[in-house]
Amino acid sequence: MRMFKPGDKVLVLFPVQTNPLQAIFHGPYEIMSKINYVDYVIRTPDRRRPTQLCHINMIKPYYEKKSDTVTVVVNDNEFDLTRNMIDDSSEFHSKSNIVSVRLPNSTILENIDEKLAHLQPEQKQQMKKLIFKYKDLFPDVPRRTTIASHDVDVGDAKPIKQHPCRMNLEKCELAEKEIEYMLEDNIIRHSNSNWSSPCVMVPKPDGSIRFCTDYRKVNAVTKTDAYPIPRADDCVDKVGKAKFLTKIDLLKGYWCVPLTDRGREISAFVTPSGLYEYNVLPFGMKRMINSVIYGLKDTDAYIDDLVTGNDTWEAHIIAVEKLFERLSKANLTINLAKSEFGHATVTYLGYVVGQGKVAPVQAKVRAILEIPTPTGKKTLRRFLGMVGYYRKFCKNFANVALPFTNLLQKNVKFVWTVPCQEAFEKLKTMICQQPVLKAPDFEKPFSLAVDASDEAAGAVLIQRNEGDEVDHPVAYFSKRFNKHQRNYLTIEKELLSHFSFRIFDVYVGTTQKPLIVYTDHNPLVFLSEMKNKNQRLLNWSLMLQEYNIVITHIKGKDNVVADCLSRC
Repeated sequence: MRMFKPGDKVLVLFPVQTNPLQAIFHGPYEIMSKINYVDYVIRTPDRRRPTQLCHINMIKPYYEKKSDTVTVVVNDNEFDLTRNMIDDSSEFHSKSNIVSVRLPNSTILENIDEKLAHLQPEQKQQMKKLIFKYKDLFPDVPRRTTIASHDVDVGDAKPIKQHPCRMNLEKCELAEKEIEYMLEDNIIRHSNSNWSSPCVMVPKPDGSIRFCTDYRKVNAVTKTDAYPIPRADDCVDKVGKAKFLTKIDLLKGYWCVPLTDRGREISAFVTPSGLYEYNVLPFGMKRMINSVIYGLKDTDAYIDDLVTGNDTWEAHIIAVEKLFERLSKANLTINLAKSEFGHATVTYLGYVVGQGKVAPVQAKVRAILEIPTPTGKKTLRRFLGMVGYYRKFCKNFANVALPFTNLLQKNVKFVWTVPCQEAFEKLKTMICQQPVLKAPDFEKPFSLAVDASDEAAGAVLIQRNEGDEVDHPVAYFSKRFNKHQRNYLTIEKELLSHFSFRIFDVYVGTTQKPLIVYTDHNPLVFLSEMKNKNQRLLNWSLMLQEYNIVITHIKGKDNVVADCLSRC
């Protein structure tokens, strides 16, 4: 695997502007920084984004000219081009230079030392030995699992027949190549089904294309599977405190699951060249992978992304071997290009996790920073949706976003005001300040700091490390009061802030140790001893009795974080 350092000049594989289904190498560009062993930040001054995060598979080295010619590396072959030929209209952009960025497992296995370069020599040898022990997990073509099959139940629905999507010659050529590849590997077969769904070609970020089938009309008559998808927060909490992490991505994980005869018939799809049907599951799986890892306490899975985390290397290598053994018995295939072995931190479900910390992915943060000013309610909702994914990192999200929530109310005309622009910039600033949360440790006690203002309530879940007298935030929460709650008494608003327990119940609901709650409203300390006829306070105090809490008063000047959460 290639390695680059800041300052190196490289060529980067970007889609052709006039045809996003084609990709060529652009450049030269300069490496700004190295994020990890496969991701680099590259300065791209001639493109819409001045800097871009690129995977190493999209990068080739650029060689400076030595005479009147320059040498450009394309697909690892050298071509000498005159200085006048490197422009957007030259043969450099012809179809012969459109490359595939697929990196097969066999190629990575030949250079496995480079993929494991981050490990200590002894650790590298152990992991390398384990990988080659289960070499059957790393073929270039996904295998077929023997532990599950998938059926599609449409009840008494009549067959749905749709015409193929119209494609230009270039898209047809790409579709035919994909169909040829799938026919050769027994992924699909020719069909005589009464069902047919259209196909579309979707470009991937790495420049290749994804062959997709539009099953929306079929899904509308299909009985849904009620098997639950795991919560992303629970998956992140489980692996966040580990010191050694291995992330496994299954190679075309959905292609590993065979279809039943009825499922094959309903999966039929149509292209301009004919009618085909899948032998395997076209998209998605959730039930099978959980049965594969059942009983592996150190391994967690979200769809086809698996993560194993441990505090010591010895325990980690044992856990990885157990996982490999399960995957081998299930006849599944690992995608080496997207898998990571024995790292201190990994990117998982939109977060960087490991070493007891949780942080946002910088590529997603950079995408948020580049969002233009919203021009309508739809674009505003899109911005809030992207920022809201990381709201647990933001100290006063509800208050900062208050102008937006007011603007999105029914019958309110969209007018972008100065407070809206200030809130827009402030939310971006909060996200880009690289917030880091502590991964929760369920074996240690939690504390909660709460506060309320006239407009909102705020809380922060905190925890201390061993031998550390500093409180570290685990998660933030803030909620704007509705028009009725804004009329509550001060003590009622302060007590209402305690209902962040519902948000943090997964952390504090079953703890045997007392939960210390810090508040700057002294009357709440005597809540259990108060004798009053306020029905609201009485009901709320009874609801809080299911928790083992100790309410402690602190001065307002010391309750800084929770106070900030409750104020604009």
